[in-house]
Order: sequence, then C-alpha cells, then structure tokens
Amino acid sequence: MTNSYQNDVKNERRYVTLREASELYPLSEMTFRRLASAGKITLYRPTPGKLFLSVDEIESHFRTSAGARGKKCPAS
Repeated sequence: MTNSYQNDVKNERRYVTLREASELYPLSEMTFRRLASAGKITLYRPTPGKLFLSVDEIESHFRTSAGARGKKCPAS
C-alpha cells in the first residue's frame, strides 16, 4: 500500500523540507507547523524525522489567504 506522498513523488510534484519552505516563503518553520496543525496545509512524514510540504499546497494557501486580503502571493 502506498501513501499519498509516494504517489505524488511518482507524479513529480515538488516537495520541500520545513527549512527550505521557511527560506522560500516569509514564514518560519514554526508557522508552517501551526498551519499544518490547523489543517490548512499538510505535512508529509515519509520516514521518521523527515517532514515535507508540497510546494503546490503552500502556494495555494498563499493565493487563498492573500486573495482574501487583496495581496499578491509572495512566491509569484
């Protein structure tokens, strides 16, 4: 049985670590953890000690939340 992370990797979706996400976007690692805890984004744990986020999901979150405030997505 494969999980969604493994299927997405096969479909070549981009994933980044928490550290990489915090370097690419104006949020800290803790903020990404809080967003995941609130169910706004998904953290993937393919192996113990490794956490990944989908770049598509992060950008979608920014577009949705920025659109609500009339701002541009920082990744654009």
